[in-house]
Amino acid sequence: MAIRCPKCGKFLSKDDKTCPNCGAIISQGASFRVSEPKPAPAPKKVIKQPVVNLEGNVKVEKAPDVIRRGSDPVIITKYETVYVEEPLGFDSVSYFDGKLHQYIGWNLLGALVTLVTLGICYPLWYAWLVKWECKHTVLRGYRQYFDGKASSLLPRWLLWYLLTIVTLTIYGWWTPIRLRKWKVNRIRLVKDKKRK
Repeated sequence: MAIRCPKCGKFLSKDDKTCPNCGAIISQGASFRVSEPKPAPAPKKVIKQPVVNLEGNVKVEKAPDVIRRGSDPVIITKYETVYVEEPLGFDSVSYFDGKLHQYIGWNLLGALVTLVTLGICYPLWYAWLVKWECKHTVLRGYRQYFDGKASSLLPRWLLWYLLTIVTLTIYGWWTPIRLRKWKVNRIRLVKDKKRK
């Protein structure tokens, strides 16, 4: 139980003769409201969710470490994880709108190019397929956009290709992981304009 000041309502100790907040003189015979101090409000629940990459100008707010473009959350580097207070697009739908004939066409063309060049031009096929897949994928209202180029993958692919041959296919176990990292670092998400 605590004693409150009759003027400002702040909590007082039993020995106080004046209120430390407002300076009101506390007389001996005065009646006081006696009540329990209110518990501190529970901290606001923050839904922590990784933020997606978005194109455009970004504004960095130093205090909460949240980066925003307008009202949309944005990530600034490929290695840094930023969290926001509000969930990102939980009410939006995710879908894939690619067609089977497109998938078959890209795979046939890519397989032909890869076979003719004995695997050296595999990055071209891979970049075509990833670009097609991202172009037709929407995640929670954000369409994927792939900005990778086969020309940036080709030197790496040639190195991995040679290392796989030199190590008698042992290095080949790491190649899919390296391809995946290259792919994920070049995927961005932009607000889907096809569906509102």
